[in-house]
Amino acid sequence: MKDMIKIIRHYLLISVTTTLILLLINCIIMVCWIYSSMQYTNFNYNVEKLSQELIKTDKGYTLSPTGHTILQEYYVWAMLLDDDGHVVWSENLPSEIPLHYTSSEIAGFSTWYLKDYPVRVWAQDNGLFVAAQPKHTIWKLQLEAPEKMLHSLPSWFSLVLICNIVGSILICLLLSLRFFRSFKEIVSGIEDLTTKKPVMLNTKGLLKPLAKNINMIIF
Repeated sequence: MKDMIKIIRHYLLISVTTTLILLLINCIIMVCWIYSSMQYTNFNYNVEKLSQELIKTDKGYTLSPTGHTILQEYYVWAMLLDDDGHVVWSENLPSEIPLHYTSSEIAGFSTWYLKDYPVRVWAQDNGLFVAAQPKHTIWKLQLEAPEKMLHSLPSWFSLVLICNIVGSILICLLLSLRFFRSFKEIVSGIEDLTTKKPVMLNTKGLLKPLAKNINMIIF
């Protein structure tokens, strides 16, 4: 019986270790995903930098070489609106984009899309700077959350992690107990065989094939 308990302990240890390794792998994958996604979170900085590269001259507005580089790397077109909603400067502006906007239209595309283009806006001294990314590249979702909920997020995350670990261990324990019951009966049958007693094991459970073979042994 002691040897059997050692086997069960070994089986349980392997199950728990496997569960913890899987949880660790999931955490590593999540961290890698967050890290790789960070390159897509600097749009506001880029549109600010791009708007600063738009220089006002006596002849109008001129985008610096650095601005052209930023525009080519992050966006497909850009424009500047004055306080009346008129386009006073643009670069690569598609023909489908209007040249005048009402305040409600500006409020709408500032939050969502402009002709299916995901846009970023930046208020500057000369007006509202607008830069657009390619269609079907950015999913905008209006999301609001109470600060108290955000502050409690680490606690909830820890709770979820603990629940996952405890749940995994409990599942391993249940599987170990099921295996223990099947294995215990097999061991008892083998012990009876050594004393040449008749054996009739239950042919259900995890060790069903082995139980059938033992039942077929005839002295």
